[in-house]
Amino acid sequence: TGDTVSDDVIRVKARERFGVTLPLDVSFIRLHHCYLLDAKLYPCFTMVGQALGGALVALEALTRHTPAVFVDTMGSAWTYPIART
Repeated sequence: TGDTVSDDVIRVKARERFGVTLPLDVSFIRLHHCYLLDAKLYPCFTMVGQALGGALVALEALTRHTPAVFVDTMGSAWTYPIART
């Protein structure tokens, strides 16, 4: 996650937004390169920049922790080929 809020706040938001109750043993990894997803960083070719930035953020996430289940809540299809390998 790129959020700076606590794990408990993330669990509450997941329940409110998606109707999913996350167990306490679900861990959240704080990512450092989420700024690469900001549209302001790419004044031209915004969608291409965000797609590539999303792939790099996914790579960061997967190198920091190998999950049993990979969930992309941003809707970036570029992350799935990276998660699959």
